[in-house]
Amino acid sequence: IKLGFKLLDNEDDHHEMWKQLWRYTFIIFCLAVSVGVVQTISKYALRRTTDNMANNLRSDTFRSIVKQPIEFFDNKNNSTGNLASVLSVEMRSINGASVEIYIRVLQGISALIAGITM
Repeated sequence: IKLGFKLLDNEDDHHEMWKQLWRYTFIIFCLAVSVGVVQTISKYALRRTTDNMANNLRSDTFRSIVKQPIEFFDNKNNSTGNLASVLSVEMRSINGASVEIYIRVLQGISALIAGITM
């Protein structure tokens, strides 16, 4: 059996080759499991962060609306339906945009770390 430039002519070399194969297979498997765990944790943390951010933004917006003078609500653009829409629909779109930004930043950081360590 020929492996690279070395001829495997005895049983010890063949056994050593299989031993290294299983060692590297185990290392690759452990790396794959580690990547899966890290990705799961990062997705959970990202979801939690964006949910908290959206809740804080919604609360701040609601507080700001409540503190407006009465004349603010006389404007047709500031009707109850429009303000409720701002609190629900527009906050979801802001949350979606923030998730995309966080994902891009985390991908960049992880690519940088992977590039440095490899």
